[in-house]
Amino acid sequence: MTYGNPPSTKFPKHVPLTS
Repeated sequence: MTYGNPPSTKFPKHVPLTS
C-alpha cells in the first residue's frame, strides 16, 4: 500500500501523501 509517487518509507502507510 504505497500512496503517492515516492515510497511511503517516511510516511505512514495508512495516510496518503496528499493529506
